[in-house]
Amino acid sequence: MLRITTIESDDHLRIKLEGRLSGAWVAELDRVRAGNRSLLRNRRIVLDVQHLTGVDAAGRRLLAAMQEEGAAIENASPLAAVLLGRCAVAESSEVPR
Repeated sequence: MLRITTIESDDHLRIKLEGRLSGAWVAELDRVRAGNRSLLRNRRIVLDVQHLTGVDAAGRRLLAAMQEEGAAIENASPLAAVLLGRCAVAESSEVPR
């Protein structure tokens, strides 16, 4: 199960992911991304993965695609950083080196 919460601010749209990003939840996150494109204007997407507990290959591909479009990944716990593998994690996150 995955909880997806969107929080709007003046300069970004934060998407909080809590739980496991896999299976049908990957498509749901993609729908959230598509549905919020018109709301973005000049704001960027920030993916908050602090409470991400799992991710499958399709989930990693979607997160990587979102990053290629300019989304930033923030608040990665050490577990989330390992789960995301090659996805870049924002410097502000506490990621083991």
